Amino acid sequence: MAQKPHDVTLDQMLMALVKENPQAFINGNVNLLKAGATLRFPGAEDAAAIAQAEAARDIAQQNREFDEYRRRIAQVAPFATGSTGRLGLPKSKTATSQPAEPRSRLTLSNQGAVLGQRQITRDLEKQAQRAEQVADEIKALAASAVSSSPASAAAAAASGASAARARPGSQPARRGASTAGR
Repeated sequence: MAQKPHDVTLDQMLMALVKENPQAFINGNVNLLKAGATLRFPGAEDAAAIAQAEAARDIAQQNREFDEYRRRIAQVAPFATGSTGRLGLPKSKTATSQPAEPRSRLTLSNQGAVLGQRQITRDLEKQAQRAEQVADEIKALAASAVSSSPASAAAAAASGASAARARPGSQPARRGASTAGR
């Protein structure tokens, strides 16, 4: 499980996460992560570069905007069947009030990364096995090509003829010999 550094607040880390992955969040709101988004986690120095007060203010504003968004959806949702309109979240405004106390906690896990690494490992193992099979096929073809070269063919023919002479009951055909029934 990924853990945030002790000298960085959760708000700073969340804002750094949004800053590192702007394409992954709708309207830059940490509460609106796009489905299927892949995130790059910022370093502690990136998170620490964001002022604590600024991060707390921005997260509080985003939470208020998200609450407003949820209320609008709750009001419109029963009537929205078949509608093609989109409910939008307002662009972030600068907040002047004190940040609200956090109501929830975010727990980050690297389980997806571990599962992804396992899949990559399996894929690489399959590719390595296939490469070994191809290498074995190439060696077999090379050995076959060497044995079918002209010098090898002559040697094989000579060994075939001597083997035929050595077999009991086999007689080589004579040139010009008459055949029965002629």
